[in-house]
Amino acid sequence: MTLSTFRYEFRRRYGVKFKNCILFRNGELYNLDTEESIRFKNLDAALDYEIEGKTIRKFIDEMSMEDLKLTLDGGRGASGELGQSTFKFQDAASITNGRNDKRDLNSRANTQIKEKSVAAALNIFRKMHLDPEREHAFSVDENGYVHNYVHGDAHSVAIMGGRGEMIFHNHPSGGTFSKSDMLSTSLSAEKGIVASCVSGDHIFVKTHKFRANEFVKAVNRAKMQGLNYDDAVGKWLTANQKKYGYHYEFKKAD
Repeated sequence: MTLSTFRYEFRRRYGVKFKNCILFRNGELYNLDTEESIRFKNLDAALDYEIEGKTIRKFIDEMSMEDLKLTLDGGRGASGELGQSTFKFQDAASITNGRNDKRDLNSRANTQIKEKSVAAALNIFRKMHLDPEREHAFSVDENGYVHNYVHGDAHSVAIMGGRGEMIFHNHPSGGTFSKSDMLSTSLSAEKGIVASCVSGDHIFVKTHKFRANEFVKAVNRAKMQGLNYDDAVGKWLTANQKKYGYHYEFKKAD
């Protein structure tokens, strides 16, 4: 990717992930492993910084638009526990043999959405893709029009939406948002994300007050209390909405 292309993409996002580090739009470089930050004046000042022996400039040079897609992982499912337990944000099994996402015709979805609204588009997504075998995704604008339609793998799907669009995806094994869901959505230009499963829809929407830097750090270090993973994440996301500038809800299926 050319540096000029990256500059454009960087300006329209909250940040970009390089290996185990995130470079936020304001020049803060945050290490997900050590939880330490380095401050740069701007993107240019960060270009020659090395992460695992490679400069950020080199990462950008080797990058493609595929690397900037939202990578969404399946939920863990709501395994039961006796009493309260402590949980951290987790991801599903990682993909080791490369991605196998396949784009589909947007018209296959749009022709089924008769009432053009986000809610109507979500209803159609649920009818089409509560699939127990693999993940699927739509990117949807405020008028309910599908701009991207992708079929993913058993535990993951990657998609790129436009600024202000919502991303719908399914979790075949059920469950709420994964760590990857939260980090990818936090850094992206998209408005928010929906994770659909048989029991209902987990909905996360960023507001104009969204604090991406602080939310990413909070997700990374969160220790959440609950009866199971879903319960703990739901309570944590509900409690922190005002603090970090987003809306969260779980909408039960009819």
